[in-house]
Amino acid sequence: MPHCDWIDLFPSPEGRDRLILATGTFDEDELWADCIGGLYEGFPDEEITKRGFVAWSPPWDISGWEMSEGFVAKWGWLVKGLPGILEATNRWGIERGEDPFPDDHQAS
Repeated sequence: MPHCDWIDLFPSPEGRDRLILATGTFDEDELWADCIGGLYEGFPDEEITKRGFVAWSPPWDISGWEMSEGFVAKWGWLVKGLPGILEATNRWGIERGEDPFPDDHQAS
């Protein structure tokens, strides 16, 4: 199915499918800004933690992704139930002594 090239950067096949099917129903620029957390726009550090995610491994490996709570709350329809993404997020947080996100934390 034809789609924007940036969608191919998302490391989960199920997530790419959701993005393709939802094209035109969300603001792509807003998603992009939230994905990188404003890193290139100069947002303060506290804003980055509310918006984005961190890729602790090569970005094509979803097991290295750590989503911020704000990203999960806002874009839950994209990440809900995706294999590995919540587990990876929780693993990184637990390593820092943080409480894991509950399984039902992802919005619908």
